[in-house]
Amino acid sequence: MSRKRQQKQVDEFEGIGEGQILCIVRSPAGANSFECSDGVSSESILAELPARFRKTLWIRRGSFVIVETLESNENSGKPRGEIVVVLQPNQIKELKKGGQWPAQFDTNLAKTVDAEKDSFEEEKHSSEDEEEDEEYLSNPNRR
Repeated sequence: MSRKRQQKQVDEFEGIGEGQILCIVRSPAGANSFECSDGVSSESILAELPARFRKTLWIRRGSFVIVETLESNENSGKPRGEIVVVLQPNQIKELKKGGQWPAQFDTNLAKTVDAEKDSFEEEKHSSEDEEEDEEYLSNPNRR
């Protein structure tokens, strides 16, 4: 598939349709499957990433996706949905302007961003400490 066609696959977005729900990715389940949460219920939805997206984009925890639900048994380990769209920041803004963005995801998004900032600050401070240690641990046998 050409790059233009891949980009078109990623960028096409018409809004949330019938049988589709907005979810946040909780964790990868392996084999191109992800555990997603709709923010309302406490149970997670196992959603599969279609083949057209597999080598085109990557999904990480906290990403927002639109999942098309499939009818399947509740207790089976099979995917109960298929990821139709991985939302980009500009698409999230469109949903907020259109009033389709749920309020529970605004608080989750703020918590996720704050957690990422905290982890970045911790990494930054730990790397500064390592640099200080390197200054003290010079090789005495070298001139």
